[in-house]
Amino acid sequence: MNVLAIIERNFEKDNFELISHLKSKQSIRVIEATNSCLDKTLGNFKGLVIWATNEINYNSSLWHHMVVRKQSWFMLMERISPKEILKLVDHGINFITLGDPKRAFVLNNQNYKLLRLAIDILAWSAEKLLIEEQSLKVLSKKENEVVNLLLEGYEDKEIAQRLYISDKTVRNHISNILKKVSLKNRTQLVLWALNQKGEI
Repeated sequence: MNVLAIIERNFEKDNFELISHLKSKQSIRVIEATNSCLDKTLGNFKGLVIWATNEINYNSSLWHHMVVRKQSWFMLMERISPKEILKLVDHGINFITLGDPKRAFVLNNQNYKLLRLAIDILAWSAEKLLIEEQSLKVLSKKENEVVNLLLEGYEDKEIAQRLYISDKTVRNHISNILKKVSLKNRTQLVLWALNQKGEI
């Protein structure tokens, strides 16, 4: 699927992670909204277009292109006001918001490619929200000790020796922690724990 992502400067850097995630699944070209040949690029482009922004300029050429070619467009926003929601819906514009599950998305057409892209975005957003809702507080004292030793780079055997437990118990603790915080593997666990501690 051919996708063009137009990123405004006001789009928060945290969500560039989403664009990287999409690039790993689709053929996505990313350009800044300030690109001098934007009108020409849009005029020649035949695929789906994402406009990633947090402030809609209704007088911009981007808005004009979106209204004219709405079947292949949607907005990607972190925040959106009720007034803007109504305006986008009135114009038949597809949009997805990040960070507010109560206003998840509106798709006004049955383009299966656009729907597939929307599902990828929403799945990423839902997983991120789920992980962010978890915290080290949900772990037991022993589980926290295991996580701290993992962060220090210790192997299972070393963790077992330091905590006076068996290797198998260490593996059980790690398995329980992964379930509690909805993660798939140790790499995700380490990144999550560093994030919880404010180290990344």
